[in-house]
Amino acid sequence: MVKNMTDKKDKRGLALALLLIAVLVIGITIAYFTDEDTVTNTFTVGNVGLGLEEPGWDPENGENLYPGEVIIKDPVVTADGDSFMRLIMTIEDEDGNIITGQSRVEKILQTLYYEITSGTLVPGTSDDYTDAALATLVSGDKIKGFSGFNTSQYEYQAGKSSLGKYVYYYKNGSSYVFEDGTEAKFITHVVIPWDWDQDDLDLLGKYQVTFRAEAIQTQGFIDEGVEDIATAFAALDTALAP
Repeated sequence: MVKNMTDKKDKRGLALALLLIAVLVIGITIAYFTDEDTVTNTFTVGNVGLGLEEPGWDPENGENLYPGEVIIKDPVVTADGDSFMRLIMTIEDEDGNIITGQSRVEKILQTLYYEITSGTLVPGTSDDYTDAALATLVSGDKIKGFSGFNTSQYEYQAGKSSLGKYVYYYKNGSSYVFEDGTEAKFITHVVIPWDWDQDDLDLLGKYQVTFRAEAIQTQGFIDEGVEDIATAFAALDTALAP
């Protein structure tokens, strides 16, 4: 039994050592997808691959939004190799500072939606999307607002989040493994209800929504089918620390 415990620790130590060496030698690969409203950073750490793209996003759509507008905003994370993955969303002002005013953050979050049934939110039919109409769609489980983001693939981590900064773990059923080739969307649209008045728009202001995806190898953090995701992300935090 003592030998088994030692072997287990040695394997984990080796996995972490390889991760840290990879970071020191290769560095962190960072790709930026930028527009006026959103900055996306993709971190690829160790021996795993990670992609974050927005296939339906046109940067010009983020400029000069008006009440009644529906635009596609669809950050998609793709796995290249098995990993544990987390997504960090921050709500920022135009200078990149995290917004901490609760009323303003809540107003901004009201503009973010994940569409469950394709075609429910249609750009160009803005008169349909009042506050009340959107509430009906959400309660009818056709689309989900912030409080019900893509729950089929993301698990909210309340203890690791704060106002303006929100952390989610990828999760599929009972497993946290982000399997090779898997794609995971978090939101799909930004909607400005057409009946918002000037006070609403002033509170909304100019803002940025930042999505950062981070991944770490599963090797060394799964033993006899038990996923030690807490230790995995602790190792990731150590590797990413300045």
